[in-house]
Amino acid sequence: MRVGRISLLQDHYRLSQPSPLRIFTRSYGRRKKVDLQETTASKDDSKVETPGPADRTTAAAINWLSKKPPSSTQAHLSSRSRLSRINIVNTELCRDAIARLAPTLGRHTNCDIVELNCGVGYWSEALHEHLQPRSHILVNVDDDEETHLPFLRPLLDRPGSRYHYFPSPHLDMRVIDRLIHAGFLANHQRFELNDPRRDLPNDSLLLVANLAHVRARSSEYTQCALLMYMLIQHARIYAELQAYGRVRMLIWINDSEKKLILPRTIVGRRKFSVQADVALEHAFEIAGLDEHTETARQGRRERTIDLSRSVEVTRGMLQRGITTPPDRKPHLQKQAEAMIEGKVQSEDASAGIKRPWHAELEDLEQRFREGAFSCWQTDGSSGEQPTRQKGKTRVNTPEYHRLRALRNLARRNAVIRAEFIDRVDKSPEHADVNTQSQSADATLRPNSTTSDFKPSTEPTINLDDLSPISRMAAETYQDDRLAAEMKPPLLLWDRRIDEPLMVQESDFYPRQGLSLLDLHPKPGLPALAIPELRETHQYIFNRLFSNPRHSVVQAIESLAPGAFEALSPQVPALRDSAKGGHSDLSQRRARLLTAEMAEGLFFAWQSWPLRWSGKEVLLMGDEVEPDWSVKMGTQFRIGGT
Repeated sequence: MRVGRISLLQDHYRLSQPSPLRIFTRSYGRRKKVDLQETTASKDDSKVETPGPADRTTAAAINWLSKKPPSSTQAHLSSRSRLSRINIVNTELCRDAIARLAPTLGRHTNCDIVELNCGVGYWSEALHEHLQPRSHILVNVDDDEETHLPFLRPLLDRPGSRYHYFPSPHLDMRVIDRLIHAGFLANHQRFELNDPRRDLPNDSLLLVANLAHVRARSSEYTQCALLMYMLIQHARIYAELQAYGRVRMLIWINDSEKKLILPRTIVGRRKFSVQADVALEHAFEIAGLDEHTETARQGRRERTIDLSRSVEVTRGMLQRGITTPPDRKPHLQKQAEAMIEGKVQSEDASAGIKRPWHAELEDLEQRFREGAFSCWQTDGSSGEQPTRQKGKTRVNTPEYHRLRALRNLARRNAVIRAEFIDRVDKSPEHADVNTQSQSADATLRPNSTTSDFKPSTEPTINLDDLSPISRMAAETYQDDRLAAEMKPPLLLWDRRIDEPLMVQESDFYPRQGLSLLDLHPKPGLPALAIPELRETHQYIFNRLFSNPRHSVVQAIESLAPGAFEALSPQVPALRDSAKGGHSDLSQRRARLLTAEMAEGLFFAWQSWPLRWSGKEVLLMGDEVEPDWSVKMGTQFRIGGT
């Protein structure tokens, strides 16, 4: 039923969108429709002739597809009333993304490509021309065949074409099984569960997918989130395509949903991102919306943290000769390059979090100093500013009213920041955690028991006397700093080696931003192929990260009564400062748990005699669900081995 409602909302969204040949303006509360020259556009579209299969050559097909006007592509897509997927309609973006991937794509030359939701084929053609694959399987949903097949026909009809079109009744993770039964993967061997070759990278296969869907509301997740979750789980249990070895994945997703895997701040690090950290060896963002734009805002952290990491990444790119086109360069990379060249001085800790309204405040202050606007609106008859003595009410100008609001906002932020910034920065917690010795820090050795526990003598930060807002800001500031200081950094985003290419919403149709993710799976965990253990694994992660602001002690104790005393001594990383641990786990929040710690707690749980039984885990696990799974339902299930 949930799926039906989402589908209706998507249909409503699609039907309410204006045609690219019309624009709408608002005047006096009434909606006016301004028609453009549709006849001219239709004439231009009619000039694009589809070459026939008999006289079409490979070069002609490539030129026809690459030179097809984007306006014609969008006009064709907009005529489909059931269009729910987002297509890549900019060939330059495809070329730029391939150039960024080129250093690591070479090992996949002459591989077999499985592409889900190939759409109009712009991205498919660019990838095909670079890799020259042995076969390229294009999977599309039956409902969209009339929409996308005209664009794919030139690729399929080439002489000696290695493209194979495979219509699917619907997109789910069982499509790989249907490909196997159709004989498309006959050149590959499916390994047994205990075969060690499953843990080796399989460079002869490449999974490409476009999982992006039109969003009915900006606050809702789409099917993309659930499909991404299932792809990650397949890597853990050797299911579907991952049964042929560790298969690399290039995935286009809604830009707003990349935060589920690659959160920019510690606040966004929840169960989904931790499970991605457990399952993936590398997770890179190749292209996406600029994080410093209003439309792509995914939460922010201290500016000094972002700049320091970006400077490191940019230096590495310069050393390796990686260049970014000027129109694809994100704002953060531009600032990092300016700092490296010495044009801009590095910012200190007082810079705080860069908010979208900071630039507006600076602009209004500058204009006010220059006399561009005054405080009060003038009297229309006399041109003088009204005063209280004349019996008239004084009214601020709109610009000055906005300036006062932003000044008050900046003042409140400064007060909140001043309450905790000094005590957090002066804390020994922010010394380099990797140079601290475990013997000097930990009061509980890895092989000790709970009876040997001694209260920590380390200075701690007391946040109890802060206001609720200040305390939350202090915890976020402290955890962001600790996460960035870990080696390797706690967030997958901070482990990037290149800055992502900046995309525009106009690169896609319908106009919604997408991100390209490059995912490399780790060796899986065969035990998770057993359904009962898989449910237990889900239960552990659900409980640990149900409330990321809880302390580690509270999170572990939520698994079962007495779980902390029984399980924590079995996970040495919890108190190993070199691995991000701490001697007093009551001073660490659950969102700072690393993937190694979470996996260690799972194995410790399995060896605990007093753990919940499988049936009890199923009952207890129903109490905690991720936010997106509640909205999406459970219409898809994870495939077996």
